[in-house]
Amino acid sequence: KQLTYLDYRQFEPGIMAHQSADAGFIEAYNTTDLYSALSVAAFDTDQYRALCKRVFLSFCYGMSRGGLATLLLGNSPSQGARDELEARLEMFFASYPGLERLRSELQSSLFNDGFVSSLWGNRRYRLNSGPLSPDERRWSLSQRIQGTAALIFKEALAGIAAELDPDFILLPMHDAVLLQFPASRSEELKSRAVEIMSQAFSRRCPSILPKISDERFAG
Repeated sequence: KQLTYLDYRQFEPGIMAHQSADAGFIEAYNTTDLYSALSVAAFDTDQYRALCKRVFLSFCYGMSRGGLATLLLGNSPSQGARDELEARLEMFFASYPGLERLRSELQSSLFNDGFVSSLWGNRRYRLNSGPLSPDERRWSLSQRIQGTAALIFKEALAGIAAELDPDFILLPMHDAVLLQFPASRSEELKSRAVEIMSQAFSRRCPSILPKISDERFAG
């Protein structure tokens, strides 16, 4: 047998790109590594990609510029360093106004309708009335993006099970799956599994080019 690990890379930003209909963000997603681009924008180097992945998702789910600066610099940076970093972050995210527009639209939907749904209509309802709480403002976007991501992933798994073999699926994990193929056909089956995952993503978010990494496991 051959173990293979397939992972949707930058899954949530890809869904956000399509949902926002921001042409610049869609192009950036399709042509660059967004986390590396943020690292370069913030630090003039891409070596902080892993940290900037956290920052990127934190911004998209409502963290303030000050909170992002603290996440990057720690709790006691100089005021000058904080101000410079906040300005860099502001410039980076201002390049993609569709992200803020999407977040505002979903917050308005939650306030007016009392719920936010995924692309399939899976709803999360607010339990309170009046102005949205900070937590509600955050999860209004999270429900749309993460709810949609979960359903795309489930659809991809169902496709792999239906076309290939459900026994090939060993362990789904968030937006990745560990597969086990017969060694004699591992490359052929892996390629088809990647295609199935790509098709599931493209079917729901046709403006983006799916990014799927594949890694071989020892054993």
